[in-house]
Amino acid sequence: MKKSHFGRKRPMEEKEKIRNTMIGRKPSLKSIEKMKKTKKERGIKMSERCREASIISNTGRKHTPEFCEHMRNLRKGKTFLELYGEEKTLKIKEKLRISQTGKLVSKETREKNRLRMLNGGAAKIHRFRKNPSEPERKLREIVKELYQSCIYQYVIFNYAIDVVIPEYKIAIEYDGYYHFYGIGKSKEEKEESLKKRKEFDHNRQRKIEELGWIFYRVTMFDKFPTKEEVKEKIKKYIELNKINHIKEDNYDTAEISSENTNVNFG
Repeated sequence: MKKSHFGRKRPMEEKEKIRNTMIGRKPSLKSIEKMKKTKKERGIKMSERCREASIISNTGRKHTPEFCEHMRNLRKGKTFLELYGEEKTLKIKEKLRISQTGKLVSKETREKNRLRMLNGGAAKIHRFRKNPSEPERKLREIVKELYQSCIYQYVIFNYAIDVVIPEYKIAIEYDGYYHFYGIGKSKEEKEESLKKRKEFDHNRQRKIEELGWIFYRVTMFDKFPTKEEVKEKIKKYIELNKINHIKEDNYDTAEISSENTNVNFG
């Protein structure tokens, strides 16, 4: 191609003529292999003018549902790193971080998130906590050795309990620093925070105990129990829970019998 041809726009008649000459023509094996390679592999870089033209032509363009499904399947289960490489992944993350900084959330979105957290969302998030304190982790392991059926971060209402033995309704918790010291800059803020925390813990335990659960608590001020001590303590709570259930059953039957005796036959 002559140098004078560079930058020249072909007329429609000439484009149509070239298109017609290519109909039915089979590409060579060399051309097929070349087309299989991406532009990046061939060392071809898009000029700024072509990039701008591409952006303008694709603006507002809608993809077909088939294409969207195809792209979704290609990306499914893959991370940004696998899809785009390290360099582009860092750029994408930085772009997302900047776009979210200082972003105002609407009242509807805030209310929606609040309701989601109240309806089990908070407890669900808490279940994925992977870094419990060292004493809590040790207590978990001891309970697991004694009772294989125990469950970590068990959800009751919208609360997550450290460890439970569900068949006996025993709730086991470790209370660390967070439960005894307030959060805040001033002394008043810390006292207020601690007061709210104690009220929350009290109401939480009361609601769960109303369902027939018994709490076994180990605090940071207690001497950490041995495996035998934990075993004996849980046994006592199991017996206590059985006695409470028997009392409740007797109370229910007594109520029923009193109702029957108070029937007026006229």
